[in-house]
Amino acid sequence: SVEIDAKSWTLPPIFEWLREKGNIDTHEMYKTFNCGVGMIVCVSPEHANNTIEFVSGMGESAWQIGTILSKNKSQNNVVLK
Repeated sequence: SVEIDAKSWTLPPIFEWLREKGNIDTHEMYKTFNCGVGMIVCVSPEHANNTIEFVSGMGESAWQIGTILSKNKSQNNVVLK
């Protein structure tokens, strides 16, 4: 499973507008829309900083959005924090 830190980026105003006007709950927003994140690249923890530096060096915004966890049967595939 993955644990995503929803506070690791600022939600663009358009997504806040969609959530409000569409009366969409927060979990559904993150399930349906990218909410300003764009592409996600999964790398091992020891490569995270180098990957962020590389992508940033290419002129893109990059940050750590969360972590990959071992999943137990009672846990959801995606956990939003």
